[in-house]
Amino acid sequence: MKKLTVLFLSIFIFTGCQATLKSKQDILDDTLTKEKIYTAIKNYDDLIKINKEKLQKKDTPETRIALALNYYDINDFDSSLYYLKPLLQDGKNYKAFLLKAKIEDYKENYNEALNDAITSINLNPKNPEAYNVIGIVKAKQNKYEDAKIAFLKAKSLFLADEIVNNNLGLLEISEGNYAIGVDYLLPLYNRNYKNLKIINNLVFALAKLNRDSEAIEIIKRENLAKEPKKLLINIKQINTNEKFSK
Repeated sequence: MKKLTVLFLSIFIFTGCQATLKSKQDILDDTLTKEKIYTAIKNYDDLIKINKEKLQKKDTPETRIALALNYYDINDFDSSLYYLKPLLQDGKNYKAFLLKAKIEDYKENYNEALNDAITSINLNPKNPEAYNVIGIVKAKQNKYEDAKIAFLKAKSLFLADEIVNNNLGLLEISEGNYAIGVDYLLPLYNRNYKNLKIINNLVFALAKLNRDSEAIEIIKRENLAKEPKKLLINIKQINTNEKFSK
């Protein structure tokens, strides 16, 4: 199913002339502002430059994690692991093992991903993202009951609804429980959580339930296709291929 929607995000920055030299605090504020902007527009190249400069000046776990995340976001897993290595060797930073678990999941090294997620939990038991990783891996291994337990644990630790409810919904869809899947996904959509994973999963489940009018209404509203009825017919002929949310 082709995704035909494209999101354009434009941010305009106006700067005035500075009559005096900037203080250290001004420079820090400027850097933080740039980081927020670069993160919003997914300018990973400049984020990497900023965090490399920060790491060169002062090596902190926070900066290493930030830099490793920048490389993770562009799927440069070798570089991400390179900067995580000292933290992993130290064995005390739960975020380092959490990120490594996500990398191992992407690389389909599921046993390593589970071990890293468990290590992350041992270092910080109130760590919903690690339980979410476990749920994702278990789902990929077709261990749906184990996956559900992990996702519900992540939910109890207040993982964001748009992540965990989408995953619980997709889990139910994967088991053919389309009505329960809709029960998880439709409230998200009605709360204006409208990323493509949630929308696609919801339309898929509605189509499988033959709730055609609702599915077509969403397809039209979200501009998913020029011919909504044709798309609906195609959806009914396929199985879900959406990925779980990290």
